[in-house]
Formats: sequence, structure tokens, C-alpha cells
Amino acid sequence: RKITQHPLSYQARAIDFSLLVFGKPLRTTNCDCERQDEPTLLQSLYVRNDAEMLGHLTRADSWLTELKGKTFPPSEQEKLVTEAYLRTLSRFPEKQELNESLQHLQKTKDIYEGLHDLMWVLLNTQEFITNH
Repeated sequence: RKITQHPLSYQARAIDFSLLVFGKPLRTTNCDCERQDEPTLLQSLYVRNDAEMLGHLTRADSWLTELKGKTFPPSEQEKLVTEAYLRTLSRFPEKQELNESLQHLQKTKDIYEGLHDLMWVLLNTQEFITNH
């Protein structure tokens, strides 16, 4: 007898798991009411620890990777922080958030490291986990 189905690759299983974590219904009913909208502890842990999520920050074609090795004057750093907020939370940073982010960028050895930290913090905020 011929095998007609190939075993799932790791990537396919990972995608299936992420769909399960974020509310793919079990399809026991023919209704969308089966889906949960409330964030869960499992979703929070997944976002914080999943290799795929971490990989999005360091992909070769990512916005963040394009900035690697470049230097930016302080006036440009504010635009970069604003773009990081828009890319993750879909909103502009509040004044305090902007100031704290800029202070952090001043403390890091390069802009890439500082923005990487900022993006990681934004991806792990309750706002991102709940809304995105």
C-alpha cells in the first residue's frame, strides 16, 4: 500500500501548535462561538519563549536587522523609537515611554542592541499580547 501523506515537518507542527495556543477552534460545532478571545497564560508563555517569535527579531530581512551597524544622531533615534512602537503596538509612544526608550538607547553600545531590547520589551507587554 502506498503512503499518501508525509509526516509533518517541525515547522508545520509549530504552526499548528501556535494556532492551537491562539484559539484555533477544535471544530466540534459549526459556530465561531467556540473561539476564545481572552488572553491565556499559555499565550503569554508562548510569546515570551517561542523560537519563532524570537526569530522574527533577527531575521535577515527584518526592519531591525537593516539597522545593524548603522549609527543615528539623537534626532533620528526618536523616529526609530516611534517606528518600533508603530510596528508592534500600532500606536505612537506616550511622552514618558518615548523618554524612557531614548534613555535606554543612550545606555546601549549600539542602536541595534538598544532597539532589539525595546522591540523585545514591546512584544512582551500585556498590550501586545492582548491586542495583537
